[in-house]
Amino acid sequence: MHRPRLLALSLAAMAVGLATVGAVAAGPYDSEIAANEDDIVAQHDAIVAQHDAIAGFGDELVDIDARIAEAEALIAAGDDDLLLLPVQIELLADQFAEILFSRNEPAALRHQMAIDAYAELRRTVAVDSISAGNTVVEFPAMADAISRGAWSRLRCDPCNVGGIAAATSAMALARAHGLKTELQSYGYPLSQAANLHVMLGVAGCSY
Repeated sequence: MHRPRLLALSLAAMAVGLATVGAVAAGPYDSEIAANEDDIVAQHDAIVAQHDAIAGFGDELVDIDARIAEAEALIAAGDDDLLLLPVQIELLADQFAEILFSRNEPAALRHQMAIDAYAELRRTVAVDSISAGNTVVEFPAMADAISRGAWSRLRCDPCNVGGIAAATSAMALARAHGLKTELQSYGYPLSQAANLHVMLGVAGCSY
């Protein structure tokens, strides 16, 4: 009678022990462990996202490097342009000189036509003719007009013909062609004094 009861009590004790062991195995740390596992998974996902972002930054850095290389190439080309700038300026100056000289040719032609017109007017009109204003002021042009019989009198001014020496030379040439000289005597007192000096000191003026 005692053995079956003892066996039953033993089995019951074993069952309670097994139940207690199961209760201990499923203790309060399981939820914390599960939470930590979830946090690990979340951290892993964040790390993966950071890797993707870093990969994107790498592409941007490659693009920036390409832009820097392009900018450096442009700067180098600009330096080459600066080195060539003096040559370009010289070429432009040559072109300007060619244009200027080409424009002087029509001006010389107009001068020749004007002198021819003066000479024809002098031949056909009994009134004395002189050059109009400051249209002919350089000594070579005056000498050309005098030699071609364009005027009845020379008209000049020491202040624009090249000075007193140039004016007296022009007056001497006019006298050699039988012409008197009219000095303009235009401008401020100093220039008028120069004209008066020539008038009084050189033959050829009638006043």
